[in-house]
Amino acid sequence: VGPLQHRYAPHRPSLIAQIEHLITRYPGTGNVDVTKYEWATSHYRDTLSTMVTHYDVLSGMAVIENESIARTRLKLLEKMRQPCGKPPAPEEDEDANEMAAVKEERAE
Repeated sequence: VGPLQHRYAPHRPSLIAQIEHLITRYPGTGNVDVTKYEWATSHYRDTLSTMVTHYDVLSGMAVIENESIARTRLKLLEKMRQPCGKPPAPEEDEDANEMAAVKEERAE
């Protein structure tokens, strides 16, 4: 046990409370239950919304793509629907499948 662990031990509960507060206040920070797809979608949407709301970034993108600003904004807004593609299929619970198979065998 190092000397720093004893030094900061009294502050540990308040640090944990602060982290929990930040997680509840800012949903983009994620938590234990957030999947990789949900986190990536949230991150990508935040990026796209920043591009749309900052006029200088939007006009720069429009010049690069040789499009009008309105068309560039529309493309970015359309990307925000499903920025990472279709959501993955939900994973099936293996324990539930095994229990269902056992119940079917007993019913026969």
